Parts: sequence; structure tokens; C-alpha cells
Amino acid sequence: MVLLCAHFARNIAYYRAGIGRLKKAGPQFWITANANFIDTAVVEWCKPLGDVKGRHFWANVIADTSGFESAMLGHVGLTAAEFAAYIDEMRTYRDKFLAHLDDLRVMAVPFLDKAKAVVEFYHRRIVLHKAEAGDIAGLPVDLADHYRHCFEEATVVYDGCGLRT
Repeated sequence: MVLLCAHFARNIAYYRAGIGRLKKAGPQFWITANANFIDTAVVEWCKPLGDVKGRHFWANVIADTSGFESAMLGHVGLTAAEFAAYIDEMRTYRDKFLAHLDDLRVMAVPFLDKAKAVVEFYHRRIVLHKAEAGDIAGLPVDLADHYRHCFEEATVVYDGCGLRT
């Protein structure tokens, strides 16, 4: 679970580091790479938080599901209904535009601040209460720090390619 959270954080950091640079214009390579970062972030988010029947779904990992869900919703400031709607939004993007190109004409990229807050909460809970020392060897124990590091790394790469803000 920590690995999925780290993948999400890295990809959203890379995406956010590049999006402002590429709005003006940029080589198609970087525009495509940047879009792939957000797509991967959505896929990685859905594994632990959007796939109720999936092996990695949070309720299959956390023992106190009602306590966790209540604390998570409080942390991100959403009701259960709002979070369910957000899950639908994330899954629709994943299912209708990433996995299949369905009949929808407008691609609605989810706003990822909520997703990031949920992943940070989930990651912290796993690291503090669930993971054994060997489970997280080599993985980030502070997801916010990992995000910052990845954002800075991407900034250096974009700057080095002449894509400055």
C-alpha cells in the first residue's frame, strides 16, 4: 500500500511541476509525458481507494474500516456521499478515457487535491499503524516530503530542457 501511495505522489508531483510550463507550449513529447503522469496518478489512486472489489482496496487492509473512513472523511472535509461521488469521478476518468475511449466527448480530468489529501492520510495511517519495519524498507515514510522531492526533481529536469515558467 505504501508503494501505491508513493507512485501516486510521484506522478502527481511530476504532473504539477510540468503543467504550468506546458500550458504556454512545449514539445509534444513533454505534453504527452505530462499527461501520462496524471493518468498514472489516477490509476494508482483507484487501486487502494476506488476499487471496492480490488485486492488493494483500503477496506481489505485496514481492520477498523468505519473508524478509518470517518477519520479520513473528517481529514479531507468530505461527507460519505461527496467522497462516493469523487470516487465515481476518478473511476469515470480511468474507465472512460484511460482504459476505454467511450462515447463521452469531453474529457473531465479530476481535480486531484482531494485525491492527494486522501492518499496522504491513508499513507500516514499505514506507516504508523499497519506496516512492519521490513514492509516499508526503501519506501517513503513521509509522503509530503516524498512529493516535495519529486516536484523539485521534475523542476530540475524541466528547467534543464528549457521549459521554465
